[in-house]
Amino acid sequence: MPSVIFQPFDEEYEIDPGDDILLCAQSNGVPMGSACGGWGMCAACRIRILSGSENLNSVDEEEETLQKKYGLHDNERIGCMTFVKSGTVEVTTSYW
Repeated sequence: MPSVIFQPFDEEYEIDPGDDILLCAQSNGVPMGSACGGWGMCAACRIRILSGSENLNSVDEEEETLQKKYGLHDNERIGCMTFVKSGTVEVTTSYW
């Protein structure tokens, strides 16, 4: 089963296929911003990928538009639009 490690907490949680990283965080009590409720409109759930980016879904056109609008760096993704396909992904964010 795919998993996400949230840093700096060093907490690892399994993630169901089809669930995004924001939902995984919320389901496990990991604080993550989400002004729009996970509808992919605000980028408050931006995450920085520390490792395992090859295990993620590709950035689609909608996420790319948000990345440009909010000035995300190459190693940053929108948590509610990011899915773990397999393996483990390690993430953090600037407000933890």
